[in-house]
Amino acid sequence: MKSVRLELLFVVLVVVALMMTACGTAPPETQIVTVEVPGETIIETVEVEGETIIETVEVPVEVQVEVEQYPEGTELNILQWSHFVPQYDTWIDPFAEAWGDANGVDVTVDHIALGELPAALTAAIDAGDGPSLVEMVFAPGQFVEGVHDLTDLNMKAVEMFGPQAPPCAASSYLPETDTWYGYCPGWIPDPANYVRDKWEAVGFPNGPTTWDDLLVGGTAIKDQFGLPLGLGMSPELDSRLAMRAIIWSHGGSVQDENECVVLNSPETIEAVNFAADLYQNTMTEEVFAWTPASNNQGLIAGELSYILNSLSAYRSPQDIDPEAADNIGFGP
Repeated sequence: MKSVRLELLFVVLVVVALMMTACGTAPPETQIVTVEVPGETIIETVEVEGETIIETVEVPVEVQVEVEQYPEGTELNILQWSHFVPQYDTWIDPFAEAWGDANGVDVTVDHIALGELPAALTAAIDAGDGPSLVEMVFAPGQFVEGVHDLTDLNMKAVEMFGPQAPPCAASSYLPETDTWYGYCPGWIPDPANYVRDKWEAVGFPNGPTTWDDLLVGGTAIKDQFGLPLGLGMSPELDSRLAMRAIIWSHGGSVQDENECVVLNSPETIEAVNFAADLYQNTMTEEVFAWTPASNNQGLIAGELSYILNSLSAYRSPQDIDPEAADNIGFGP
């Protein structure tokens, strides 16, 4: 079931690419295929060793959808970041090639550093030439005037898979122009990743759960063990997430409900003062040169006691150092 959905998702991505590059190319033909989708929820009565048990089960339903078949000579070049979990790259490259072989599409996947993606997309837009599809890790609203309107693609995805999760829709839809400038296939949270034994040693067996916990515990760990926290304070993705979280937690905001900038507020100033205290007591100046990979690398190397990151920082050591992975806890 999972493989079917992945293939169909890849079909959606290919539609993005063809819209961007196939000027003058014959439109693709379509064929009807049958796939399973989540269906009705029913109640079953099951008898187990003389005991009657009522359970709720979901019965998949087969539906027919149109899948496009592409003309001979169709090419698709995908540009994405070098994944923080290297095993992903070794999976996606042959998967993409195999999908292309099965559908008559010459598919190539190129990987570059995450921080280089905006410049690469800018260059492609300026030159009017480049990758067919660029996968970003954040909502690239600044590029809306240089990419194609993908409204029909998003509507087709909703038809095939159901409504998008709100964070996905917000990341690729521009209400001002009623335009879908991208397709967002998923979203991830950025939870706390902390080193269990160090936080337990300073009185936080379940890790920090508030910003005050982070300041108190992080200070103690840095003093006792020499391990700093790893919250970036540079112009990159994880730093933006961390700083916005601090601002919001103190009652501040970048803009209000009327889209007016309200950053200059007492609440934001309080948040900045807290961030300064957090840096001075728990971190090092390395956070001002943070890259998207810095927190992953620092946690895996045992050089940080706490980061905000998706599961990639945990997944990487699972194979190379399972004991270290087991010592990583998660929190808000």
